[in-house]
Amino acid sequence: IDLDRLKRNCEYTRNKLRQNGFNCRIVVKSLPSLKLLDFVVKELATNRFMCFDLGFLKQTLEQYPTASILMGKPMPVSGLETFYSSITKQSQNATIHWLIDSEQ
Repeated sequence: IDLDRLKRNCEYTRNKLRQNGFNCRIVVKSLPSLKLLDFVVKELATNRFMCFDLGFLKQTLEQYPTASILMGKPMPVSGLETFYSSITKQSQNATIHWLIDSEQ
């Protein structure tokens, strides 16, 4: 990966979004390497993420326990229950915006 180019792209994206009143949200699915994710988090100066599965969600919370996370697809209620029983107390400080798939 060309880190200099990635850094310039992050800077450009961060500046454009902020000029227009938006905040960055990193799609974790696109950055499965924690080292690469750390680099982008630092460059974009954000703790906002989007996750698409419970595995990436758990990994993101372990790395960033105070993150703001938006789930990118609905999760079954049973998956939600299993997830919360498996995370540490420290990770429970994060803000997670859930899309819940239920009959109601």
